[in-house]
Amino acid sequence: MKILYLIPFLLFVCFTGLVAQTSGKSKQISETRKNLLTAFQENDHASAGLWIDSLIRMEDETFAAMAWDERWLLYYWNDSYGNMLEEVANYSENAWNLQSYKIQARNDLLFEYIDSSLYEDRFLYFHSIKKAFLTDEEKAFTTLQLEYLLRLNKDEEEWLARLEAFEVKFPSSRMLPYIRSIKPKILKPSHHAVGFSGGFGRGTWTDRLERNVKSYAALDFEAYYWYNRWSANLRFGIGGNALARDVFVGTSIWPKNDPTTIWSLGAELGLDIIDRPEARIFASIGPYVTSLAPTTPDEDEEPYPDYYDNFYLLNGHWAASINTDIKLFKKNYKAWDTPKGSYHGFRVKLTYHRMRFGKEVPDLRGNMLFFAINYNIFAFRTSKK
Repeated sequence: MKILYLIPFLLFVCFTGLVAQTSGKSKQISETRKNLLTAFQENDHASAGLWIDSLIRMEDETFAAMAWDERWLLYYWNDSYGNMLEEVANYSENAWNLQSYKIQARNDLLFEYIDSSLYEDRFLYFHSIKKAFLTDEEKAFTTLQLEYLLRLNKDEEEWLARLEAFEVKFPSSRMLPYIRSIKPKILKPSHHAVGFSGGFGRGTWTDRLERNVKSYAALDFEAYYWYNRWSANLRFGIGGNALARDVFVGTSIWPKNDPTTIWSLGAELGLDIIDRPEARIFASIGPYVTSLAPTTPDEDEEPYPDYYDNFYLLNGHWAASINTDIKLFKKNYKAWDTPKGSYHGFRVKLTYHRMRFGKEVPDLRGNMLFFAINYNIFAFRTSKK
């Protein structure tokens, strides 16, 4: 039975020893990093080199004494291009990923000092690379690497082009696995896009419609497919208002102030006129089906009024639109996982509907000018190339 009491004690001793060992190693790494920082601030390259070597030796399967970018930036500061090139040539994505699982050095100011110092003197370091005894390939890579470490590669498309140019110029380079690991993943836009807009609009009438029907308030929705400046739009609107006066057809009367229901469904073909980073303007034209009728009663209300059938109007007509997209949220395309050029914003629409209600009800003769402001989403599809 005594051994049952001994097991927990042994486990406690082992755990305490492991914690003490971990704490001691972390403290040793922390003190060495402080000494390295002091040497860096005093511009003592010899001492800094010794501390760097010490930290490299402390690295093991459990502890990460230095981050990749810290060490590589210090190689630039020390003109130790060979060390940096050798490490990059032996780059392994698995090793890079495993690094993140190790116990990291405690937060200190080492990286901040190194990074800000090299950034401020970056032109001196680029000049030093030009004068260094390196091959053309090594100079090209070392320049790219310094830009990457100092985060000077702000324009992703330009950066991608330069990395690809390096691959083409040096197809047998030892650095290609690393180069490919830092290439930005840019979705290339195709000539195809899809979109959706929705919002509120208001229509004003002409001729007798203007006199007899109050202005039209509606919800407006649109789904569209865009291809190389051309767009096919499917549009739906629904709303209504009330009659401003009595409307007559034969002996039947649609009384004043009776509510109306108006819906329209149309298909438009559009062509871009202007497409700029800030806005896109395009014109479109197409057929519509539109209904104008008294409002349908609810099931638990009174039955349809006796004049309903005489004033239920449904016919087709043509409409033409001028549309303006205001591109507001263009920089968020990455978060939407869409190619550059996709955007959110507002779509301002002005549509002229050539109505034909007057053929059935002369008091409803006229056309409509419809103005809408929608929230618009435009997303390029990814190129397969």
